[in-house]
Amino acid sequence: RTAAATCLQERAQFLERFYTTNLSYLDPATGAAPAIAQCGPEIANFYQVGYAVASTARTYQLQAVPQANQPDERCGTLTLDSTGQRGENGTGNVDDCW
Repeated sequence: RTAAATCLQERAQFLERFYTTNLSYLDPATGAAPAIAQCGPEIANFYQVGYAVASTARTYQLQAVPQANQPDERCGTLTLDSTGQRGENGTGNVDDCW
């Protein structure tokens, strides 16, 4: 879980740098969200990391979804959005999961 949370934070930093350069979370040349590097292979079997940019190009949400090798009812899917809001959808709480 710690590796997944770290990965989300690294991806958020990438998106913030991208926004600083482009004033948008969407690539102005393509109108699509920029490709972000995948997390290290150490978490690939445990979490699927992805993100979505809102149609306004002003917000995003990153998520780390636990895979079969990482059953995590307590925290479930970890999320991080463009405001820095951290989340989880399990039976635990954000402070315990992050």
